Amino acid sequence: MNSSRLMKYFEQYVKNYDMNNINVKVKYFHCLKMMELCRDIATSLNVFSDEEIVICELIGLFHDIGKIGISDTILLKPGKLTDEEYSELKKHPAIGKQIVANSTIFR
Repeated sequence: MNSSRLMKYFEQYVKNYDMNNINVKVKYFHCLKMMELCRDIATSLNVFSDEEIVICELIGLFHDIGKIGISDTILLKPGKLTDEEYSELKKHPAIGKQIVANSTIFR
């Protein structure tokens, strides 16, 4: 998988979101920044093939995909989360794992 194909998948993923919403924009650009950071780290280590670097980009891009399964009430809460809310938020990696495991994009 190359970077342009990777971006095509990501754009398909975000096309259903309102890009005029500031919270959506922040999440979108955060994911792009994480993709860039993962690529830069992988490249600077000089141990990864081009394909492995693209995989690192993919990891950065979709690192928070499990937050889809977390209520916006929790994700957008302006103040400190309660213990119960924080416990719910901590489920996002497991939710993300299920999403990735069931998606053909990541195979």
